Amino acid sequence: MKAPYRFTFGLVVLLALGWGSNMAQAQDILSTPTGPLGTGKKNMSGTLEGTHVAEYRMPLQQGQTLSVLCHARKSSVGFFVKDPEGELLSVPRPNCAHKLWSMSAIKSGTYTVGVLQDHAAALKGQGAFYRLHLSAQ
Repeated sequence: MKAPYRFTFGLVVLLALGWGSNMAQAQDILSTPTGPLGTGKKNMSGTLEGTHVAEYRMPLQQGQTLSVLCHARKSSVGFFVKDPEGELLSVPRPNCAHKLWSMSAIKSGTYTVGVLQDHAAALKGQGAFYRLHLSAQ
């Protein structure tokens, strides 16, 4: 590889790594309501690397039901749910495979759903694929 190409390749790798770190920030998944109270469904998937936590935000109105279904092949993957003030509504538990969790929103605001690996697997640097299904009704 010639010197200009090595420089360009190195620059592209650095830019990709920089963009990758910004992708760890929470994502607004239902920022535009699709129904009278912001009802909707969203499916996300990704790979957790080490201690990375994937967070997704979902606006809910008081009385709406949030349902979370997580699929993962590794038993080290779990999820948590936080209310608009950041209080945990669902404690992170490993082995989320095919487990449905739902709750009714006590107050209006943006709720956060996060996917993570348990501490031991994260420290080993293991990667884990997940698929997350969220719905608001």
